[in-house]
Amino acid sequence: HVPFGAGGGLPDLRQGSSVNRATVTGATGLIGRELCKRLHSQGASLTVVGRDAERAKAAFTFPVQAVAWSDSDGLRHAVREADTVFHLAGESVAGKRW
Repeated sequence: HVPFGAGGGLPDLRQGSSVNRATVTGATGLIGRELCKRLHSQGASLTVVGRDAERAKAAFTFPVQAVAWSDSDGLRHAVREADTVFHLAGESVAGKRW
């Protein structure tokens, strides 16, 4: 895949992907769930990051590793082991969850 900023873009997931191991923040959100489904269907190994690791893991019908934001060692490991990190988590601009 082409690294972000080098050559102008992200991996084209429509044409297949060279993503083998991905870490996804915001994986249980609307976009994150669809991205994880696509990555899984292409054979990628996934680590999802959420407020509650067990709840995040349970959100998927396929195998994923999960780590909580509060687990700094686990988060560090997930990022280091990934060949691609998709950061989709965000803070609500309305003061509450979406």
